[in-house]
Amino acid sequence: MKLKIGNNFSFLNLLRYVITNPEFGETVNTHITDKIVEDSKSKIRENRVKPRTTDATLKRRRARKNPPTISDSTLYDTGKLHDSIKLTNAEVDPSFQIFAKTTKNIEFIEYGKYHQFKGLSKKRREFIEVKRENLDKAEEVIVKNFNKAMRRKR
Repeated sequence: MKLKIGNNFSFLNLLRYVITNPEFGETVNTHITDKIVEDSKSKIRENRVKPRTTDATLKRRRARKNPPTISDSTLYDTGKLHDSIKLTNAEVDPSFQIFAKTTKNIEFIEYGKYHQFKGLSKKRREFIEVKRENLDKAEEVIVKNFNKAMRRKR
């Protein structure tokens, strides 16, 4: 008796899908990067960034004439950082763009990285966020698309 073993999936098909298919980039943009931008802006607007701005800093902000403060929320003093968070097609490190060439990148003004990654400031205030329900939806869609892309055609 001869036994023949085969499979019904192809990792090569999956790799082709990730590298060359614009649908994958659109899926990532729609379900991940767009959501990161929305959720990060929401986190700043809703004053959920920790640690909170001290009372002394808030007092100085309110007393300042120029630029005027528009909010007491942490990282939302003038709105400049909040408004700068966006998707872009700007080039990034080419080693990252080997995969998912059609995905967009997230950018924000320079001083945002000091808050997110604890640069010049002594306080790290992470504002980049994606909500759990958005991650779950992204996972559901991407896994479905990966399964479809890996199938061998019969």
